[in-house]
Amino acid sequence: MSYPWTSEAWRQIRLRAGQGPCALLLTGPRGVGKRDLANRAAQAMLCAQAAEDGPACGACSSCRLFLADNHPDFRRLAPEEDLVEAGDEAPTEAKPAASRWIKIEQIRALSEFIHLSSHLRGLRVALVEPAERMQHASANALLKMLEEPPAQMRFLLVSDNPSRLLATVRSRCVNIRLRLPPAAEARAWLASQGTAQARLALAQAGDAPLAARDLDAPEYWEQRRMLLGALARRPVDACAIAEGITAPLLAPLLGHLWRWCYDLYSLRLGGRIRYNSDSAQILAVIADNISVNEFSEFLTQLVQAQRSAEHPLNPRLAAEQLLLRYARAVQGAS
Repeated sequence: MSYPWTSEAWRQIRLRAGQGPCALLLTGPRGVGKRDLANRAAQAMLCAQAAEDGPACGACSSCRLFLADNHPDFRRLAPEEDLVEAGDEAPTEAKPAASRWIKIEQIRALSEFIHLSSHLRGLRVALVEPAERMQHASANALLKMLEEPPAQMRFLLVSDNPSRLLATVRSRCVNIRLRLPPAAEARAWLASQGTAQARLALAQAGDAPLAARDLDAPEYWEQRRMLLGALARRPVDACAIAEGITAPLLAPLLGHLWRWCYDLYSLRLGGRIRYNSDSAQILAVIADNISVNEFSEFLTQLVQAQRSAEHPLNPRLAAEQLLLRYARAVQGAS
């Protein structure tokens, strides 16, 4: 799928791909369309009938193989957990949880692939995403391939956080950065997709249109309504909010909490509301009474908690402790 705000990035990809062996690194905010663009680019590189700067034809044998996830000249490297089908059984002792990382074994298999002859006598393409999820050994192994790529080989790396990639890997890639579209363009696109609360959804998603489209569901808005209502009460009942929090629910809770606290801190410093414009009145009341220094310390703790949210030892306890700190940070507000 193509999006209007990715047209310049698409032009750069097609130009670079036709200039010889290369590795392209697609970066930008999450939810801006990098992965869709990389898939579209990979299909076009392999297509037998695509023009130099055009999309794949969608009808040739190469396109049919690609769309069936069965192209012999294409490899996709991703963490095991991203490749597991939604219908797979839950992990057991015999079947452990899928890895969150791209393993060295996957890179070794890719090394064998790039030295084979093309099955369809065209290019071969490897897509690595998210590239920052490579283990250190995996990244070093990939680096060796990027240093001396075969003539008919193209690499596409996708990353939300390129700073987490090895600097030497980044230096071997042409960085193509996708930027957020203007707000008016994003809202118009969301409206065309049937997004009910386009403006608020876009704000919640940090202005990333695809992320805004994906979160616009009744479950999301209900979870947000209940949490923000609890955060606005006096006193804040941290234990009640944290009750029932499981590992999958921790990261969304911390996301809502971060956006709420960002708006509080911004208002306290004389700034504006970024995420929760529909709660402006209560945010203003709370913000007038918080201590800048104490709240700044709490925000630092919140950021640290978000970094470890994917693997907490005890999700409910982690949420409760953080919410208790929030309650102390706003206890002067009324």
